[in-house]
Amino acid sequence: MERHALEPSTSNNSELIPNFQNLERQRIEDFTEVVPKLDARLLNVEINLSSKQPKEEAINTFMNTRIRTGEPIAYLAPEYHKLFNGPMKFEPYKSQGGKASRHGVIFGDLEFNEHESISIAIKPFQQVEGRAKTELECLSDYFGNAVANSFNLGGLEPIGIIDDTKNNFYSLTVLQRSLDTFDNIDWSDFYPEFNNNLGMQELWLKAAHSIALLHSMGDSYHGDLYIRNIATNPEGWVFPIDWELGEFSCSLSRDFEERYAERFRDLKQLVRSMSIPVNIGPLSGAGIFMEVRDDWWNAFNDIFFAEYKSWRMDLASHGHHRAQILFETKSEFDQLELDLRNELTNLRQEYSLYSN
Repeated sequence: MERHALEPSTSNNSELIPNFQNLERQRIEDFTEVVPKLDARLLNVEINLSSKQPKEEAINTFMNTRIRTGEPIAYLAPEYHKLFNGPMKFEPYKSQGGKASRHGVIFGDLEFNEHESISIAIKPFQQVEGRAKTELECLSDYFGNAVANSFNLGGLEPIGIIDDTKNNFYSLTVLQRSLDTFDNIDWSDFYPEFNNNLGMQELWLKAAHSIALLHSMGDSYHGDLYIRNIATNPEGWVFPIDWELGEFSCSLSRDFEERYAERFRDLKQLVRSMSIPVNIGPLSGAGIFMEVRDDWWNAFNDIFFAEYKSWRMDLASHGHHRAQILFETKSEFDQLELDLRNELTNLRQEYSLYSN
């Protein structure tokens, strides 16, 4: 199993690399320039896990209590705010010609107190549709990670948020070098001989457990559940990352159809990124089913869905209102299987030419 650190990896799309490198260089320059000017402020927003919408509540609390001075500000979580007692400096890592991403994450060391540093990942949010929207997206990323960690759902460790007062915002997380994402694993020999690849099989079983837990929490969903956002660490944990588009709630406040649509969207994103072949452009996937000659649904069921369903049904059989939840969960799986079968049939027809 090929493994890589959670840092930019070489793109398969050579024509995209020069443009990406130019964008990356500009982002690095902008961030490096603003870091020494930062005024470090405490970001001390308590996550209320009993709230119907804990992420939105945390964002609103932050926006209603922050103080702006007109100067660049770093709002830092308490455990990091206490570390910074003076000017900071950013030393970027050498570009590796990384693959383009929706935000163009950059990596480096944030130096402080002259001789101390911490390795960080920086997700830039630059103005496209107005300052308010850009800031909200950045806050959604930061508090998405914070809430996911509070619920033990996984996610990167959030450090803070930077406002450079030039309509650029940055969400900072701890760079975990030992973390691998599923898109950086070579799955070409995994299926159909998956019983001979027990380590890989275990990764998908753990992913099924993690996503089943998320989807069993009221109205919760991830919102961007492509394999690039599923990670594993050396301790064997598997969990989603990048929670910017995620929502969290332990309550069932919305109707069944809306909850179904959110969960189906998550699984549809997962299915597509598992199915799409590698090396075909910016939307390249894992190509797991390329060696499957018959129905791709059976492969997906073997690898992920059967375990995901088993865990969802087991979780539904516990707790309050379990009779209603069990009924709704069974109904949901009847529809999920139908819709995912259709999705996989369409994907097989679309990408059959790439099969060996």
